[in-house]
Amino acid sequence: MRVMDESDTPSPICLLTDFGIADNYVGVMKGVIQSIAPGAPMIDLTHDIAPQNVSEGRFLLEKSISYFPPKTVFLCVVDPGVGTDRRGLAISGSEKFFVGPDNGLFSDRFRKSDAVVLQNPDYRLPSLSNTFHGRDLFAPTAAHLSRGLPISNLGPSCSDPIILESSVPMKNETGWIAQVQYTDHFGNLVTSFSIEEFLPQLRSGEFRVETEGGVHWPFVTTYGEVPPSERCSVFGGFASLELSLNLGNAAVETSLKTGDPVYLRKC
Repeated sequence: MRVMDESDTPSPICLLTDFGIADNYVGVMKGVIQSIAPGAPMIDLTHDIAPQNVSEGRFLLEKSISYFPPKTVFLCVVDPGVGTDRRGLAISGSEKFFVGPDNGLFSDRFRKSDAVVLQNPDYRLPSLSNTFHGRDLFAPTAAHLSRGLPISNLGPSCSDPIILESSVPMKNETGWIAQVQYTDHFGNLVTSFSIEEFLPQLRSGEFRVETEGGVHWPFVTTYGEVPPSERCSVFGGFASLELSLNLGNAAVETSLKTGDPVYLRKC
């Protein structure tokens, strides 16, 4: 394990995991980072990704990247394949870095990015466990990148990363069909209808938002436009259309879940 020049100013490291905070996993990763890159600013994006839910981690990562400064290192560990032959990756693109498993977590990062496979033993802990690569491989890599290590030092180029399918809304004879991508802490069901593409259609009044069975979710600009416990659809903080209950929990009350279809249909 090689420690870089102490004169370097570490760049921020942003952590995303499915570890939760009840155990010591996140704390130990931060200890490894501080041992290699003392003073590196660390930001907890979330540690509450549903266990092994790579798609959820991918979604929250992509919705967060633009809010962070250049040179931020995103250390992302949602790793159901830990200890197998799945590869570890480091990626450089859009003036930021990404470190984690090659399992689709970074599917949206490869279009204009350079990726390498983590093979150089100089930039990991001396002993690599079969169950905790977040500590032994990914945290050291992120720390070295924070201190300015060229990504090419970490290993050979990766030309065939794992890329998951995107849940892009599909046009049909009555409008569009999308799906629920994520459920937040409040029970809001976040869909793949983006504000950039679909705000004009909803503002026009020519389309309505529905779920299976023709259930209508009136489009509003704020939750308070409908009475308490009433359904609505609104473009929220993820810049995507959300299905919500005003002062309620849409996920609990409707049993809708990730992957369920959502429709934009002509009135």
